[in-house]
Amino acid sequence: MQDSETKELADEIRAQLSEVPSANREYCIGRVRRRLREAHRILYIPMTISIGPLHHSRSDLSAMEKYKQQYTKSFLEQSPHLFLEDYLKALQGLVEKTRKCYGEEINLSTKKFKKMMLYDGCFIIELFLRFKKEVPGSEDDPIFRRIGLLNRIKRDMILFENQLPFFVLQCLFNLSTVFNGGPSLIELALHFFSDIIPGHRSIPQEQGADLKHLLDLLRHSYAPSWIDANLMDDDPELLMYSATDLKLKAAVKFRTASKAGSLLDIKFHSNGLMEIPRLKLQAETETLFRNFMAFEQCCERSNAYITDYISFMGCLIKAWDDADLLCDAGIIESHLPCDPLAITDLFRTLSKELIVYNCYCSRLCKRMSLRCIRPRQPWPLTETLTYDCSANLKILGFLLVFMWLVWLHLIFP
Repeated sequence: MQDSETKELADEIRAQLSEVPSANREYCIGRVRRRLREAHRILYIPMTISIGPLHHSRSDLSAMEKYKQQYTKSFLEQSPHLFLEDYLKALQGLVEKTRKCYGEEINLSTKKFKKMMLYDGCFIIELFLRFKKEVPGSEDDPIFRRIGLLNRIKRDMILFENQLPFFVLQCLFNLSTVFNGGPSLIELALHFFSDIIPGHRSIPQEQGADLKHLLDLLRHSYAPSWIDANLMDDDPELLMYSATDLKLKAAVKFRTASKAGSLLDIKFHSNGLMEIPRLKLQAETETLFRNFMAFEQCCERSNAYITDYISFMGCLIKAWDDADLLCDAGIIESHLPCDPLAITDLFRTLSKELIVYNCYCSRLCKRMSLRCIRPRQPWPLTETLTYDCSANLKILGFLLVFMWLVWLHLIFP
């Protein structure tokens, strides 16, 4: 009797376990973790348009579906030599790969899922083209004429939960050979988001295969222009001193980096000069940074450049006078009057929710901390490898006199 109960229970558990999906290690789009979204939910969810399946069924976003269809029709008509079936066949081969990009089971049939891929992908590409004025139609387009609508759409397109895999966009773009010789998809995307990511660096076309989605594309535009593996640390050390502390305790001077290839190209010179690229605070800077961090905390822990940057800046800016110091140095620039208290609060709230895994600027933090904990002494203006020639000559003269006296003593005992 007991054996039959055990077998029955085992069969029941086995049936339950068979329905549990396998862990998806390939996903790059998912829900923002509860720890991050609890206090700032509004910064992670779309308010105007859904992209991808995670918010596809929301009725409050359905008004944009007609625009997706209009844009899809316009996009397809620009390649008259291709049929709709050609696009659908190309997408059919990407359905399973696309599903694996999401961190949860997508309850859409293959038919509905493929339709979502087509409408969302064509809408994004057509939007880029109209914004660049590569195709006619933007003059009478309600998305461009209605005040604020384009910016609201742009804001929703940078959200971690609201993404379509980049290879889907690239597939649709490549099919439309009418754009041969024109700007690449990467160039169109960076142009579209240029007001959100001012000062970004260009991304070579060959890196397109490594891009996960549009949010990842923007993140790559912020990535350091060089990475030295020796500067990274699996046991990262955070900077223990604020900008004001560094100035007062170690005579550190702050200056805007004049030739930075990226926002994250931070340099600390031996003479105590720290160069930090200028950060322009825009209306959507917090939303962008939070979604960068959400993506990195879930999927890009080994290359969490934005997380490292926010952690570093959060250590520098601990009080309003730290923010004021960086504003005066031109390192932080705001489209609104520079408010040190608001800037301090921004970096405090951003950095307190972080887990730093592998800090690319850990070695930099250690050097700066070491400079602060040394006994107070007058620091040279230039801490380079120089030599005091006069002191060396005095020592040499003393040795020669000493040797001469010894020689005289040996000859004339």
